[in-house]
Parts: sequence; C-alpha cells; structure tokens
Amino acid sequence: MKTVFSLISAFAGLLLTGTRSYAQVTDGFSFGLKAGANRMSTKIINRPSNYNGQLRGVGVSNGFQVGAWATLPVSRWLFIDTDLYFQQRENKYEDPSNSDIIFAYNTYRYAGVSGRLGFMYKRAFVSVGPEMNILLATKTMGQNEAQGVEWGINARLGYQYRRLRIEAFYTKPLTHYEQKTFIVQGDKLQHLFYGNTLGLSLGVRLFGGKERK
Repeated sequence: MKTVFSLISAFAGLLLTGTRSYAQVTDGFSFGLKAGANRMSTKIINRPSNYNGQLRGVGVSNGFQVGAWATLPVSRWLFIDTDLYFQQRENKYEDPSNSDIIFAYNTYRYAGVSGRLGFMYKRAFVSVGPEMNILLATKTMGQNEAQGVEWGINARLGYQYRRLRIEAFYTKPLTHYEQKTFIVQGDKLQHLFYGNTLGLSLGVRLFGGKERK
C-alpha cells in the first residue's frame, strides 16, 4: 500500500508541473482504450451493529481493469467522461495476527460503467461521478452471497498528452459487494463487505476531435 501511495504522490506532483498554459479538452467527441491495475481494501460492517463476532482478517488485494473510455466536451474546461470496462478483484483471507498466512483467495469479476463530470487545466484533469458494477462471475471459498449489482462514487485524477492519458482512480463504495450470513441462537447475523478501490491506468485515444490550443 505504501508503494501505491508513493506512486500517487509522485503522479500528483507531475500534474502540478503542467508545461503549457492551455487546456487539452478535444473540440469533439473522442474515444479510446485503457488498462490498469487496482488494489482493494475491505471494510467489514456487522449487522446488527452490536454483534461482537468477527471473521478472520480480509487483507488488501490486487486486481485489474481493461476497457474503453469516451469524452464529450461541454466547454473549453468542462467535459463529460465515461468508462465501460471489465474488472477483476480479489479479497484475501489472512490470519489477523500474521498476514503471511493466507487461508483463501476469493475472486470477483464485473462489467462496470461510470459517468463523470470533469474539469481540465494545463493537461491535468479531475473528474467524479457514479459507478455501477454488475457481477459476472465469482470463485469463492464456501457459500457465495455476492451482490449482483454494486454502486459507488468514482473519482479520477489524470494527465492528458496528445493521444495518451494516465489516471489515478479511487472508488468509494455505496453498497457492499459481498456478505456472510450466520444464524446464532436463532438470530440472523451478517457481515457486510465494503471494498475501497485505488488504482492506476494508462489509456490511448483512438479517434475523436482535435486538441484545442
């Protein structure tokens, strides 16, 4: 995780050193492809909240995204951005006292879409908006209670140079992606899994409007 945060910090520093004084939003619709790596941390919330039982630790795990993006300019500085992608995540059950001891890996595969409103200045841009992930397949240890649809808020910090763009992205979950249900003395108890995802991606514009100067 420290490595990821170091990369994000260095990337943010690059954005602040923009080399020219004009925006790079294209003057028309543009389309491209992108791919990147993501890292997910899981927070478990108990229902009811006063339940003291706990699962074993769920460690930070890696995954990836591949897909397409499209941009539609609204003005010289504002634009609408969207992504359609395939995403794979894992959650990793580890010993709470020793993260080197792994009990199981659970894999989740999604088709996702996000739509964001963005602002660009000196080749750097930031965008934020809703994200929806539809579950395609899972490979889990034990009973699977993964959610069919997951919602979140997606934010991106990026840098565009001609046809290339690099982005750091973060997704804050609004719904849980997995749950575990137990019956204890007749009471229904649940562990809800919320996944915070952080990552980097590299994209290329295949066609679309020319850059504004």
